[in-house]
Amino acid sequence: MRYTTLLERTVDEWEDGYGVVQIVTPDSADRNELRFCYYTDGEFVNRDVQYAVGVWRRDGRRRVEYTPDPTRTAKMADAETFVTERVDLVGVKLSHDLSEGDNPLYLVGDGSERVDHFAVHTRESALNRDLAVAEYGDLLGFENALVLWNDDEGAYNVVVDGETVVDRLAR
Repeated sequence: MRYTTLLERTVDEWEDGYGVVQIVTPDSADRNELRFCYYTDGEFVNRDVQYAVGVWRRDGRRRVEYTPDPTRTAKMADAETFVTERVDLVGVKLSHDLSEGDNPLYLVGDGSERVDHFAVHTRESALNRDLAVAEYGDLLGFENALVLWNDDEGAYNVVVDGETVVDRLAR
């Protein structure tokens, strides 16, 4: 497939290679795509990517039109100010289950964050089951979620437990 590269940035480097993120327009498509590419010794390497790619629209419309009420929901960019507190958040599910057999773990984001946020599903209930069944890209509302700093991962954990309600706001 031929394409036009609109933007390319290096996002990861290691001893013998590097990874880039690209925004490209395939010649046969009318949309832009986000791609991850890995190179070792200057050659393209096909590697598994932990989370899915996005698609940008050219028509200026959004898949979901939603503006959270700033008096009721916290921005993930402000997570440092409410670590160890329970808050209400709105975010998009950005991955499948990333855990390795322990508590289900999902990358989530609201677009304001500069640091990764992971929803950790510690206790599933009828009130928070939407986190597990939501698909990639679904908009979720988190009520009474506990936000913790994960020093090992350099990321925030949004703990979804028996006291947390998760609602799918849009698909």
